[in-house]
Amino acid sequence: PDRAPVAMDESADEVIFVWGCGEDGQLGLPSAPVTSHACTPDWCVPTPTALVLPDGERVGDRRVGRSIESSENEIEIENNTTLWKPIVAGSRNSAAVSKSGALYTWGWNSHDTLGLDTDEEYISLPRKVVWGDEISGTETMGSKKENKATDASSNKEKETKQIVTDSFSLGGWHAVAVTDSNRAFAWGGNEYGQAGVDSSARDERHAGIHVSEHVSVPSAVAFPRVADLSGRTQKTTQDLSVKVVQCACGGMNSFAVLENGSVYQWGALVGSEQEPARVPRLVRGVRSVAAVAAGMFHVIALTNENKVFAWGKGDYGQLGLGRPGNWDAPMEVIGLSGCASGLGDATSGVKVGRGGGATKDDNDDDAKNYRVTFVAAGGWHSCALTESGTCVMWGRGEYGRLGMGDDQTDKQTPTAVDFSFSASDPCSDGNASGTRFRRITDAALGGSHTVFVDTEGTAWTVGRNNHGRLGRVVHGKWTGNPGQVLFPPHSSSKTWRCKTAAAGGRHTIAIAVATTE
Repeated sequence: PDRAPVAMDESADEVIFVWGCGEDGQLGLPSAPVTSHACTPDWCVPTPTALVLPDGERVGDRRVGRSIESSENEIEIENNTTLWKPIVAGSRNSAAVSKSGALYTWGWNSHDTLGLDTDEEYISLPRKVVWGDEISGTETMGSKKENKATDASSNKEKETKQIVTDSFSLGGWHAVAVTDSNRAFAWGGNEYGQAGVDSSARDERHAGIHVSEHVSVPSAVAFPRVADLSGRTQKTTQDLSVKVVQCACGGMNSFAVLENGSVYQWGALVGSEQEPARVPRLVRGVRSVAAVAAGMFHVIALTNENKVFAWGKGDYGQLGLGRPGNWDAPMEVIGLSGCASGLGDATSGVKVGRGGGATKDDNDDDAKNYRVTFVAAGGWHSCALTESGTCVMWGRGEYGRLGMGDDQTDKQTPTAVDFSFSASDPCSDGNASGTRFRRITDAALGGSHTVFVDTEGTAWTVGRNNHGRLGRVVHGKWTGNPGQVLFPPHSSSKTWRCKTAAAGGRHTIAIAVATTE
């Protein structure tokens, strides 16, 4: 059936669209038949549908700049500025950061994953996270139930306090946020220490219950003191000199990139049989890191030298190291320099086949053709994008989530996705031979599906097809052939240009801008 045009404020710069499974309220739509303590199994929305944040808030890209060391001096390099997505799709929940820096969460709230300090298990509409007093040192705002007698004026001050969120991530049932003051806060499940919070901050209502040990509201992550970063002595109070620039959550663990390019992890240690780290622990073997991406049980790190490292579980090839197996320390994904060598560039000498890698011509010295600028991690698969727009995938191939056509085999090494098409298709730039290549600028990896966004603002999806997560019509249970997601017609005869996307367990979120182009 035809869809009605979206009624939109013409002054809005970007609009959030959602689709896929909404049984836990993760789509944030008023039409969801989800109550505070009851989900609606299998309820879904098969095509992109506009989502409106409360309080007149709007969403938009936020760029987080980093100072990095060079051989000459310390400078900020624009090309290495990390683009952090203001939308997050978790396994069964979602979040968005507004242009003002306010954080909104919705969906499944087990273990207080959403940081809203409520007994409601399902939050069907976006709600604003209320922060405690970050400045005074009393970082943990107590439970509302425990603060009924608090002075009304004090409560009002806390509720109106605006903390700007610069980075945010959802894990299995916990969350981590980084503020514009470069401090990390966490909440939700903490049974493995994945919230990285002092034990005194844990919710006393659930004391003694191992699986429900959690933190109800945003609480400061207890980074060790600078003098103790070796790990020999672990403090439980946050060192304010530690400046965090980005965070990522895995299934039962968390990761943070510091301003100096070091990486810390806490919670269940990926790829390791050691006891969980209940406070942040330095990851050795990788430095000068620009960004990290966490899958369910593995991690991908991108350095300022455009190198990619991986560690954790690698049973499906999600580490990209050429063989299955687990690694508890970062290993360089060396196959990228050969396979991501300029797909889509007329002079690159690249050859691509379904399920096969691309090969770099020995005479090609154009560095941008294989310089990795973005990494992403899904449940059991991984992705890297190059400066030239090449998309490279590896890991679990089931359901076609790697975009390799009919090939569902696991890829133990990075393999280029074939985005070539006929010159008769009016999209992107091509070469003289008549074959054109879509250049990919963004990718989002979910549990068993993937979203790609190209330079034309077109969103493409592959993977498992149930619950409408692909946002398009697909005949069969899955597809490995990238297909276009069609956004609804605009009320002013404009067209939608997709800017970025986020993929969750069984749902998808995207930001699109209306344009006359």
